[in-house]
Amino acid sequence: MLEMTLLDRVEIENFLGCARAQIDLPGLTVIAGGNASGKSSVENAIRLAMIAEIPRVALKKDYGQLVRSGAAFAAIKLKMQDGKEFSLRINKSGKADGMRPAKADPLTRTCLYPKEFALLASDERKEALCELLEVNVIGDKAALLLRERGVSAENIASMSIALTAGMPHAHAFAEAQLRDYRATWKAATGQNYGTIAAETWTPVMPETIIDIPATKKRIAKIEDASEKLLAQMGAEQAKPVVDAAHVAKLKAILDAPGQDIEHLTEQRELAISNLRATESVQRTTHFSCPQCNTALGLSAEGVVHQIEPMDAIGRDNLLALIDSMKNNIRDLTGEIAEANSAATRARNAALDLARLEGKGERDHELVVRLSAEIKANSVERDGLRGALREADGINAEIARLKDRAKIAGSAHTMVQVWTEIAWLCSPSGIPAELLQEALAGVNVLINKHCVNADFPAIAIDADADITIVGRPYALCSESEQWKADAVIAMTVAQLSGFGLVLLDRFDVLDVRARGAVVPWLRDGCASVRTVLFGTLKSPPNIEGAACYWMDGGKCVEMAEAA
Repeated sequence: MLEMTLLDRVEIENFLGCARAQIDLPGLTVIAGGNASGKSSVENAIRLAMIAEIPRVALKKDYGQLVRSGAAFAAIKLKMQDGKEFSLRINKSGKADGMRPAKADPLTRTCLYPKEFALLASDERKEALCELLEVNVIGDKAALLLRERGVSAENIASMSIALTAGMPHAHAFAEAQLRDYRATWKAATGQNYGTIAAETWTPVMPETIIDIPATKKRIAKIEDASEKLLAQMGAEQAKPVVDAAHVAKLKAILDAPGQDIEHLTEQRELAISNLRATESVQRTTHFSCPQCNTALGLSAEGVVHQIEPMDAIGRDNLLALIDSMKNNIRDLTGEIAEANSAATRARNAALDLARLEGKGERDHELVVRLSAEIKANSVERDGLRGALREADGINAEIARLKDRAKIAGSAHTMVQVWTEIAWLCSPSGIPAELLQEALAGVNVLINKHCVNADFPAIAIDADADITIVGRPYALCSESEQWKADAVIAMTVAQLSGFGLVLLDRFDVLDVRARGAVVPWLRDGCASVRTVLFGTLKSPPNIEGAACYWMDGGKCVEMAEAA
C-alpha cells in the first residue's frame, strides 16, 4: 500500500513553461489555459517533485534543461496536509537538491500519469494489482500452494528464503535457477538453450577405429613371437662365423709331418756328452816330465796321466771341434723347440676344429631372416600401440561426451522443472489465481465509478487486460481510453491510500462528458486530491472546485483571472 498524506499546496517557480504558480488543492482542482500556456509544466513539476520522474528528460544530468529560459534555477515546493514540506531546487548545470515524498513504482506512476497502467506489460500490471490488493502469499502458505501443484519438497526447501518474501521474490529465484541451468546446458552442449534443441540434442560420438581387446591380444602374441625370435637369433649369433681358409689352415697344420722330438733329443744328449768329453780333453793341463820328457796331462780332477803330445795345431783343431759340437747342439735345440711349437700348433688346431664341429657354423641367412621378422613384428606392434593410444583418446572423448550428454539431460530436466515453478510464482501463475478472486472487488469499485461518471463499462479481466464495454483498451477511442485511465487511476489512489491523481488533457472529452466528470470527481472521489488539466478557450468557473488559469507561464486563481 502507498498511503501518502494528502497534498495541500504546490508552489512552482521557473520550471519549464511555468514562471510562477501557487496552487491550493482542497479536493478537485482544475488548471486550464490555452495551448503552450504552461499547464503541462505544472503537471510535470508535481510529478518530478513527487517521484523524481518526468518524460521530458531521460537523464538527471539533463535536468538543467528544465530551468525556465532566462532563470538561474527552478524550484518546486510541496506542502502536505500533515504539515510536512518537500522542496526540489534545480540549477542551470542540472544539479538537483531535495527529497521526494513517494517512491516511483507502477502504482504511483498510474496515479500521477494514468495512462501508465495501460502501457505496462501484462505481467507488470498483474504485479502492480497484486501489490495494490495485497495478493501475496508468503512462507508456509506459499509452500503449501506450490506443493499442491506438484512442486517437490526439495525444490520448495531450496526457495524457502525467497518464499518468506513473497511470490515476486520466489519468481525471481526461480528465474535465476532457470538461467543457471540454461547456462549449464549451454556449457555442456556449446549451444544456446532452446526447448526443441534440448529435446533433440545428442553429442556426435566419434567412431571406434579398432577392436581394443583383439588388438591387445595381437600385441601380446607379437611380443611373445618376438621374444622367441630374439632367443633364436641370439643362439645363432653365438655360433662362430666359420672361415673356410681358416679351417683349411687348421687342417694343414694337423696334416703337416712332424719331426721325431725323441730322436732329436737323443741326438742332442749324445752331442752334449761328446762335447763334455772333448771339453775335458781341452781342459787337461799339458806338461812334460822333467826327467824323461814324457808328455803328461793333469786332468781337472787332479789326476796325472800320460798323454799323446799335442802341438799347437792339434790344440786349434780341438777348439774348432768344440765349437762345431756346440753349434750342432744349438741346432738340435732349435729343431726340438720348433718341433714342440709345431706339436702345440697341431694340438691347438685340433682343439679349434673340435670346437667348430661342436657349436656348428653360424647361418648368416637365418640371422638376416630372423632380424627382418623381428623388425616387422616391431613395426606392427608399434602401429597397433599407436592405434590403441588413438582408441584410448577416442574412448576418453566418448566418455566425456557421455558425461556432457548426462549433464545436458539433467540440466534440461531442471529447466523444465524450474520453468513450471517460475510460471507458478509469476503473476500469471498462483498470484493470477488469487488475483482473479480479488479483482471481483476491484471491478465493483470501477463499475461504481463508471456509473457515477456516466462512463461506459470498464473492467480489468483475469489477465489484467483493460476492457471498455468488452472491447480491448487498444481498440477504443482516445476519449474512451481517457475515461478508463481516469477510473483506474482513481481506483488505485483510493485502494492504495496514495490520495493524489493528476488527469491531463481532459479536453479530449466532449462538453457532456466533462459535465459528468466534474461532479464524479468532486463528490464521488472526495478522499482523493484530483488535479484536472485541460485546454480551454476561457477560464473555467466550476462550483466546488479550485480553478486556476494558465497564461504566459503564470498561474492565477479563477477570481483573479475573471
